[in-house]
Amino acid sequence: MYRVGLLVPSSNTIMEPEFYRMAPAGVSVHSARIRLTEFTHDALMKSLDDVQREAELLSSAHVDVMVYGCSTCAIIGSVDWEQVLLDQIKFNTGVRVVTVNLAMVEAIRALGGGRVGVVTPYTDTLNRLKRKYLEAHGLTVSSIRGLGLSDAFRIGAVDEGAIMPLVQEAAREADVILIGCSSISVVHLIERIESETGVPVVTSNQAGFWAAIRGSGFRAADGYGGLMGLP
Repeated sequence: MYRVGLLVPSSNTIMEPEFYRMAPAGVSVHSARIRLTEFTHDALMKSLDDVQREAELLSSAHVDVMVYGCSTCAIIGSVDWEQVLLDQIKFNTGVRVVTVNLAMVEAIRALGGGRVGVVTPYTDTLNRLKRKYLEAHGLTVSSIRGLGLSDAFRIGAVDEGAIMPLVQEAAREADVILIGCSSISVVHLIERIESETGVPVVTSNQAGFWAAIRGSGFRAADGYGGLMGLP
């Protein structure tokens, strides 16, 4: 059995179900929760104590990898902050750690890079930080569109009727579409979007799961985009 551990923001009701549906036979998913109900700098900084404590508890389940599931934390805290967080968790637990943000960067590169059309549920302020984060990793952002939300539970209620128009607009000028947030339910839309637009899709949870099982000998269940077929 290959065990994937999740460090999930407490208000996130989407990441676990999406990981479960992508998991093939032989892969199990185990989670711990980090208190986070709004995407602000103060709230994110306060969550750090929870991160280390919950990571140590999760390691006692003998997980093979941990996925840090807050995609806004690194864009607010900076690239250097994200690396320090990764190093601390790995040092305290001895477990390989993946963040959904770095997983998305690697997924975009694996799909050939180029112009990235970004769609999020976030405010303009968070989207400016999202663009800065992606560009710091050498990616080219062709556009970034959001829904203006910062409340985590409202983000979890976003449906395809709200997100699809933004995706279709982003596809017109992109080589890769990035739907960035682990709290919105979109993995079931990936193959539909790729079929309709001809543009490969990366989402937070899809990329996080891909990175978590990469090199494990397992492959995700079918139906979650071209990324899942890549080594």
